[in-house]
Amino acid sequence: SGRQGFARVVSATLGADNSLERWNRGTAPFATAPGLEVPLRLRERGLQHAATPEAEGSWERIEAALMDTTRRALADAQVSVEDISRVVTPLIHRGVWPENYDVLGFTEKQSTWDLGRLVGHIGAGDQFLGLEYLVKERAVGPGDLVLLVAAGAGFSLSAAVVEILDVPPW
Repeated sequence: SGRQGFARVVSATLGADNSLERWNRGTAPFATAPGLEVPLRLRERGLQHAATPEAEGSWERIEAALMDTTRRALADAQVSVEDISRVVTPLIHRGVWPENYDVLGFTEKQSTWDLGRLVGHIGAGDQFLGLEYLVKERAVGPGDLVLLVAAGAGFSLSAAVVEILDVPPW
């Protein structure tokens, strides 16, 4: 007899568009073992790259990679956006670009923005924190499907559909 969790992964996919990696590298030359930079100046690197012609069309490429990865996760789970109760996206700033949940076809209320605006981006833990938040707040229950979406440097993306099986006592 094994321990059962409160949710199960229905599908999970990965995607990438490495043509976007200069957003994190800036104008520095590519290196297999870059030097240690503390603090890491990602904003400065992004601004350097934004001033280059290569940056043109980047948002469209990011959006296409995000949509492709997410569509594959939904297709693998044999569900549509309408079947998803809530979506957990990276807890990043709100800016001039459409929010991840908007692009994916969800409303702010379906997202975890109410959490994100309080805690901000915590890196690779955003999706775990977001899922825990939805469960603790009883915003999801047995049978609900949650879409988890992540994006990282390089640009790498992932998406998973999770089914809530039970609401744990915690």
